[in-house]
Amino acid sequence: MPTNHFDVFLSYHWRDHVRVEALARRLREQQLTVFLDRWYLTPGQSWPKALEATLANCRAVVVCIGPGEMGPWQQREQYLAIQRQVAAERQRQTFPVIPVLFPGSEPPLGFLSQLTWIDFRPRLDDPLLLHTLVSAIHGQPPGPDALETVRQTLATICPYRGLLYFREEDAPFFFGREAAIAQLTSAVQQHHLVAVVGASGSGKSSVVRAGLVPELRKSRDHVWEVATLVPTDRPVHALAAVLMPFLEPDMSEVTRLREMNQLAEDLLGRKTALRDVVDRVLAKQPGTDRLLLIADQWEELFTLCKDDKARRCFIDNILEATETSRLSTVLTLRGDFFGRAITDYRSLSDRVQGAQVNLSQMTREELRLAIEEPSKNVKLTFQAGLVDLMLGQAGDEPGKLPLLEFVLRRLWEDRQGGELHHEAYKAMGQLEGAIAHKAESIYGRLSAHDQRGVQQIFLRLVRPGEGEGDTRRRATFAEIGEGLRILVKMLADERLLVTSQLASSVEETIEVSHEALIRHWGQLKKWLNDDREYLAWQQRVNAKIKEWERYQRNSDLLLRGLPLTEALGWLKKRPGYISPPERQFVMVSKNRKVKQLIVTAIFSGLVLVLISHTIGLEVKTLNIHQIMLKAQSFFVSIHMEPEMVQIQGGAFQQGDVEGRGDSDERPVRMVTVKSFALGKYEVTFEEYDRFAIAGGRSLSDDSNWGRGSQPMIYVSWQDAKDYAQWLSEKTQKHYRLPTESEWEYAMRKGVRLEALAGTFGESQLEAFAVFKNNSSERTSVVGTKQPNGLGLYDMSGNVWEWVEDCWHKNYMGAPKDGSAWQEVKIGGCGQHVIRGGSWYKESEDLRPSKRGEKMFSYRGNGVGFRLAQDLP
Repeated sequence: MPTNHFDVFLSYHWRDHVRVEALARRLREQQLTVFLDRWYLTPGQSWPKALEATLANCRAVVVCIGPGEMGPWQQREQYLAIQRQVAAERQRQTFPVIPVLFPGSEPPLGFLSQLTWIDFRPRLDDPLLLHTLVSAIHGQPPGPDALETVRQTLATICPYRGLLYFREEDAPFFFGREAAIAQLTSAVQQHHLVAVVGASGSGKSSVVRAGLVPELRKSRDHVWEVATLVPTDRPVHALAAVLMPFLEPDMSEVTRLREMNQLAEDLLGRKTALRDVVDRVLAKQPGTDRLLLIADQWEELFTLCKDDKARRCFIDNILEATETSRLSTVLTLRGDFFGRAITDYRSLSDRVQGAQVNLSQMTREELRLAIEEPSKNVKLTFQAGLVDLMLGQAGDEPGKLPLLEFVLRRLWEDRQGGELHHEAYKAMGQLEGAIAHKAESIYGRLSAHDQRGVQQIFLRLVRPGEGEGDTRRRATFAEIGEGLRILVKMLADERLLVTSQLASSVEETIEVSHEALIRHWGQLKKWLNDDREYLAWQQRVNAKIKEWERYQRNSDLLLRGLPLTEALGWLKKRPGYISPPERQFVMVSKNRKVKQLIVTAIFSGLVLVLISHTIGLEVKTLNIHQIMLKAQSFFVSIHMEPEMVQIQGGAFQQGDVEGRGDSDERPVRMVTVKSFALGKYEVTFEEYDRFAIAGGRSLSDDSNWGRGSQPMIYVSWQDAKDYAQWLSEKTQKHYRLPTESEWEYAMRKGVRLEALAGTFGESQLEAFAVFKNNSSERTSVVGTKQPNGLGLYDMSGNVWEWVEDCWHKNYMGAPKDGSAWQEVKIGGCGQHVIRGGSWYKESEDLRPSKRGEKMFSYRGNGVGFRLAQDLP
């Protein structure tokens, strides 16, 4: 490290290095000596000591603010710079700390006290601004023009964050959570893995980012490095993305993305462990004691990530690294996801025992601090009685904090001089109506064409709840559509949306600014309720598209069978709402099917003569499609794999919990079920006919109701077992019938009890089930009704479903581990259990605990089955 003095130290985020290096060269041209870490830092030095020594030899610090949050090293630099500035003021000296705003940046609240701001947002090469910056570095007081520029810049800075969380750089304006911050800081000092749990809107992200992190940075006992991530749908890649800049800070963006993907694949393949990466990160920063990983919005592991392998890899690596390396992890989690995200993972549950900070709703006095203290920092006042009115309307209900912040920001926008007024508060609809009023006001000003665009955008940004409330999701412009970019920018400028760029991607993402908007905007709630089934399909197909892309567009991952039929149906019903990637995926799937049919038809014609000689009698009973399948079966397997839903295991009460059942549903007992997979749909004729054709079996009767996607009927318990065995042999996967406990557990949506599948009331049952009231005395195509909370269709009605268990007259002596209850006598049992009710049954017979029985050889038009599968 050179020992000479520098005129200025440039603090910046690595992603802004091109602009910063250009600024450094321009300052050099002004005869200033500039410290830029890329030019002077020597590898292997103690970073904190080197940093302090360098700052001690600089006359000023310029903090360069680009789009997004400040970087972790930059945060440390600005803390030391502010400390030196305070020390200099005590000695009646000056030490300029100068914020410089680059295009796309948002001014951090923590710098409001600085005398000079350089706002390059309108124009990077403004010579007057450069002259002002040079003068400020020399310690010269700003002239009248510069002071006016600073005044105009500061006038654009609101002391309230609206629906956005408080960042670390906003800490001086974050009030009301002092007790929680102290508790969390203590927990992190005692435990290496801490969970912050609270309701949506309780301020979890702000407490960690603007509360905990600044407290740790103040510590003289330890030097902390901080990395922050949200899991997204690819948590291991998100983890690799936040660590890579610490490992190789000087990479180009393209190289960093390539290396990030390689690190993620190594972590997924267990070739590299997180503990080793942490050790390397800290080894490259001598003097840094610990790495703090903030895993914000932990629930995304379950709402967005559909890859169980990636989810487990992410959790396992964090558990191991926090035990064996200098890694501390703080995760934030919505309370309504605690069961799925923590207690279902025993090792994780054990680790956070005693290391959990429950973030309760803020008290009235804490809310008062959050409202009044930031205003004092910028000399804002409230008209008499306004704060008390807002607090009275907030009451003790959860989720009011983001609404308060939103209202405060709106009041600031409508301020009169330096005062916030009752009149503006009333005009915006007060606390409850403010966010909906603003959204509706913006929406109402748009043309009909743009209103449809807004609807498309918001429907892309909400994940329909499956047993929980609706939640926000991120989308890229590829999903939204480039044609809507102008609308997205307008909504982002109005703070209804947030645009950003994830570290793990070069693509810009969009998300709803806060879930309060989802809960309170009536128009959005109506869109969601009207299009819930379509949105659920959209989520599923986008997960398939990502998998298809991940495996270089492997044709084996294209849609086929019922999923393709469903997709083509949505393409016809919602042509304007299908994104280009979705449309391409569906059309490629369709074209593949067409090509296969053409090839098969030609091939079938060539071999039909041969087949007719060997199976002439059989061919006469088949239609052309079935003949083609028969021809194929001589050369390739014609099986269709069912679409399965992975179900997280857990404990539940099995039996007549509601007290409405018969004696065979008792006694109610606690049963623990292992994780497993269950067919999303009942097995269809299209699937089962392939088994019959390939094996030379007679095709089952369909009662003239149609085949294809109709549920299989006239199938015995033994037929179902034979089909499962055949499919297992063809796929090398273990398919089977579900146990009775597994079936009821899935019917009840796991650990949550429901009176009927998908709904609590019989009045809603027709939307979820095919039964006597709506069946027209026949089965319906599978999946035509709404699914239950796990995404399983027709768990109530359509056809009874065979399960593995033998029939017993009650549950006395039944297993409690979720396994099938079989007979030990030779030959097994003659009768087996059927579940779920059927098309001809009353609603009472569709209860989750309702049981029926049939002989193992029984075949009828009211009984079918669905498959289960063991998970590795």
